[in-house]
Amino acid sequence: MRTINAVLFDKDGTLFEYRATWIPVNQAAAEAVSDADPTLTRKLLRSAGYDPDNDRLKPGGLLAAGNTGEIAQQWHNVIAAEAAQEGAVPSVEEITRRVERVYREQGPSRSVPVGDLAAICRTLSCDGYALGLATSDSEQAAEKTLARFGIRRRFTVVLGYDSGYGPKPEPGMVKAFCAATGVPASEVAVVGDTPHDIEMARRSGAGLAVAVLTGASGRTDLEAEADHVIDSIEALPELLRATRRADNRE
Repeated sequence: MRTINAVLFDKDGTLFEYRATWIPVNQAAAEAVSDADPTLTRKLLRSAGYDPDNDRLKPGGLLAAGNTGEIAQQWHNVIAAEAAQEGAVPSVEEITRRVERVYREQGPSRSVPVGDLAAICRTLSCDGYALGLATSDSEQAAEKTLARFGIRRRFTVVLGYDSGYGPKPEPGMVKAFCAATGVPASEVAVVGDTPHDIEMARRSGAGLAVAVLTGASGRTDLEAEADHVIDSIEALPELLRATRRADNRE
């Protein structure tokens, strides 16, 4: 049995309900990129994994598992394919700025928490776990979101796709968390809602990979690779206590 002394959370779909938070935010981002053209907005959303006409979200799509830069590149490609004349296509950098602006302004204010985050984080801290955050959102937006819910002080580090450690599913953010806490990867539980999170855990040598069902992925998308699949992070404290009890018996 693996001894776990630290927890590295994903943000959206894990600490915060994915659909309630990000469907409207991504709609606003696509509108900002399309200059409010409804037809182009729908094409952008579909190309990144969300069908607005049928309210269907692709678990492995960019809106579910990608970062801002990846989404911007995809949307640039769509607009370029649609462009009728030279010079009508905004640069990837400009699209990134538009998307990032919406995410910074609306993401924190629209975030819908999974349960009582303050109580969950307090319980985990009191149980002796170091906490961290690794998100495909920007570091700035993540910091702002945690501060809004009064839980930033519980996290040793907050890492985004732009923090310099590489995007998911690369292992860089786990390694940065380990360096900040002094906890080896083998004693870290990575908790997330997408296959990217689970793959990041595996590639980094994390001791435990826990998947939650409050995001874009279903149980069948996660159970083959995750050590545990739980309904939400509300079940995490007891899962970790059971893991610790089993470890102490060995």
